[in-house]
Amino acid sequence: MATAPLIELPRGPLQTARRGYDLPDDYTKRMLTWRDAALNQGLSELRDNPEYDTVPDYIQLIEGNWARNTSQNVMRESLIDNRVAQARIEALAYLTDIHPTIDVVTSVEEFKSAANVIQQIMKHEWKTQRLDMMLEEVIDHGLFGTGYWKITCAYPGKHTIIPCGMDTVIPVQQGRDLQDSTAICYRAFKPPHFFKSRWGDRAEGIEREAETMGLVGIQSNQYTRPWNINEYTWNSMSPAMRYHKSRMSPSSSLQDQWAEFPLVELQEYWIEDWNYNESDDVVIVKDPYKELDEHNYWYRVQPRHRLYPRKRLLVFAGDRLMYDGPSPYWHGLFPFAKLRLNPVVWSSGGLSMYRDIKTLNVSINKITDGVEKLVEKAINPTVITKDGAVNNTSWDKFFAGKAGAKLKLTPIANPSTDVKFIDPPQLPAYVEQQRQYLLQSFREHSGSLDLGSMQKKKQLPGGDTIEQFKDAQSAPRRRQLRNIEAFLEDTGRIAVSNIIQFYSMAQRIKILGSEGNTKQDFDAKPGTMFHWSGQPEEFYQNFAIEVAPGSLHAGSKDREKQVAIALRRSHDISRRELYRRLDIGNADQIEGELQAEGPTGPPPKGQGRQSMTRGQKNGSPV
Repeated sequence: MATAPLIELPRGPLQTARRGYDLPDDYTKRMLTWRDAALNQGLSELRDNPEYDTVPDYIQLIEGNWARNTSQNVMRESLIDNRVAQARIEALAYLTDIHPTIDVVTSVEEFKSAANVIQQIMKHEWKTQRLDMMLEEVIDHGLFGTGYWKITCAYPGKHTIIPCGMDTVIPVQQGRDLQDSTAICYRAFKPPHFFKSRWGDRAEGIEREAETMGLVGIQSNQYTRPWNINEYTWNSMSPAMRYHKSRMSPSSSLQDQWAEFPLVELQEYWIEDWNYNESDDVVIVKDPYKELDEHNYWYRVQPRHRLYPRKRLLVFAGDRLMYDGPSPYWHGLFPFAKLRLNPVVWSSGGLSMYRDIKTLNVSINKITDGVEKLVEKAINPTVITKDGAVNNTSWDKFFAGKAGAKLKLTPIANPSTDVKFIDPPQLPAYVEQQRQYLLQSFREHSGSLDLGSMQKKKQLPGGDTIEQFKDAQSAPRRRQLRNIEAFLEDTGRIAVSNIIQFYSMAQRIKILGSEGNTKQDFDAKPGTMFHWSGQPEEFYQNFAIEVAPGSLHAGSKDREKQVAIALRRSHDISRRELYRRLDIGNADQIEGELQAEGPTGPPPKGQGRQSMTRGQKNGSPV
């Protein structure tokens, strides 16, 4: 993919001991010029995504509006067999019915307690923030080709994860990996009070940015898309709806609505900045609007070193620059994780699951609707007669499809020859054969399980057998699960650093109790998770995230539980470990109750346990 070089990014604000606060010449004007060039570059690359232009067609098909994708002039409501919508639900259910096995490991013995605390906090956040539901949202985006998570964190310890689509997160000059991009643009719309609560006096008069936005948008298909409507929704609208929603010639009522409920476009640019400290002084790079003791991501830069080694962040509210400073995160990564369920080597975007099944479903709908039309013709047959055989009054009142309908003929007419019912055309046998072929192809491409064929067997398989059969025939699903594992690993690396940087000791104790402490909380820098020696922002590199391969796979979970039960029988694992592997909550409470009842361990040597009958093992009272 050919990319044009970006306009040179101006140096950001710096602070030195001799010159104080320093800004380059024409700073604001040059920043807006760079922003517009970066956004245009990102949008041009986004249009090269093989799925971007077809997303509206997929949405219409999922919503059951397949007739819009055909050239037919449909005069009535069509019969729709919406298998694409069902395939979407099945895919989301299969890909989100998971409990990933995520481990935080370290090779340093002294840091293992910290690794355990990080892992337990990640599990706590997964449950309390319902990240399984947010995972479903990003997978829903991923079914269209590409989805993102935006992972942010703040003191004293609170993660925020936002699922995003292709129109919200726009990489600029993206390489093979998302982290190889020159910049990433994140777009959203916020009310004015959002900016005022975050930037205070700097957001004074921010409503003017909303008033300007109310009259302009993005030119698309001869109408102007308003900023408050995302591109997915806009592309799926009919021309008439685009006309009414367009801001090209806004009515007074629309202007009044925008004035009462204004929104300002928020644009964040996370940038890989290669500007260097070209002065002879040591400069301080920090949040321009905070003191040094108010944040922990400021740093000093020696001469001829990079000013922003951990990324640079620009925040715009409309055309107003709200923030220009260092990224607030120690990990030095873009705070985004990218999910592609079906990646390809020739594009940075993935292929959609709906690409192959779209035309199959349209063909199934055409055949189904055609058969329905033949049924209507059979119920309401066409009637013909010759001129003069039936008087006009009787002919106008005659309804062939009504039971007991009467038709009055003229004296010269012959009922057997002058009035005839036209039989509907016979449906060729190859139409049904084609329909069966399409249905089978749809099941194969969508990964659906053919339960109908199982019901024809003499013996119905059990639940485990059905699950294993489903896993065996869903090789594409296993590939998608592996891509989800890689996505969670990318997310985990960011989360580990955020927990070390932002989670205070009080917050960790609040979440985990006494187990929230680490050895590092009591060294030369008390209350912090990082070691007193070395750079704090490099401490997270001592930890690695491991998502067990295949742990998202339903079949592997069943096998893992069987192995855990076998290990417990041989007393190679504890009861608590067995509870964890079986996903049983309240392990400590159960263990305490068992200990209160008395010893339940293996009998002493030489004393065997009384054997149980088969009925006792099965729970039978007899």
